Amino acid sequence: MNIANMGETMREKISKALGLFGFALPGAVREVLTDLGAEIDRLRAEIEEMKRSNFNDGK
Repeated sequence: MNIANMGETMREKISKALGLFGFALPGAVREVLTDLGAEIDRLRAEIEEMKRSNFNDGK
């Protein structure tokens, strides 16, 4: 894992990659990839919340 990228969301990472290489992709594909990154971030946040909730339930 690259320490410099630890604070970035998946959507930010995908957007940066598309900025470098996305010119070769149709606009609809770029949009789907960006939306996918946002969904991954949402799921990560949900999983973290579930972990915290389960940890607090165990006390």
